[in-house]
Amino acid sequence: MSKLGLGRIGIALSVSDTYRDEAAELERLGYSAIWLPGGQIDNLTRLADVVAAATAVPVGSAVISLDVYSADMVAGLYARLEETAPGRFVAGLGGPQQRRPLEALNSFLDQLDPVLPPDRRLLAALGPRKLQLARDRCAGAILLLVTPGYTSTARRILGDEHVLVVDQMLVLDTDDARARHTARRPLGFLSALPGYRASFARMGFTDSDITGVS
Repeated sequence: MSKLGLGRIGIALSVSDTYRDEAAELERLGYSAIWLPGGQIDNLTRLADVVAAATAVPVGSAVISLDVYSADMVAGLYARLEETAPGRFVAGLGGPQQRRPLEALNSFLDQLDPVLPPDRRLLAALGPRKLQLARDRCAGAILLLVTPGYTSTARRILGDEHVLVVDQMLVLDTDDARARHTARRPLGFLSALPGYRASFARMGFTDSDITGVS
């Protein structure tokens, strides 16, 4: 991931009363990038706050939902951050959740092109066609909830010249049963979304695996 300066291991940050201080501390601890998950981006100012709180570490969105924010809003954020902290913001984009998503996504990227260049944006891409789009129109892709085998498939589609960010969800607990119970809450929500359900099926999980979060 050296092309975007993201390093080897970044960390996701949750928005709280102290998230600006936490961003500065994560940079001091040596993480090579700070990511703000999509569920934490209730407004785009959150990303600007994290960029301002740190001094040099890259900051990425994982991801900005194209169902929520317009291309003009995303382009405006990028332009402002390029003025105050050039080269530090990486726009991770995801969606849209609608019929014919590739058509809508291409249109969104067309609108971004004059301000937010392809080499400063990543695309959340679970399926092969979105991975191809990430290769052709972005600096690379962000993967979430995929197997090692599918990660290898994604690398083959992207090629060696593109960035591949693999988002790993962790539960810090010493009790196996409690940890699995904790993990099933976000997994249960995500497995109900059509895109993730299709991704799980593509990787070989059965309907009962997906519905029951086996």
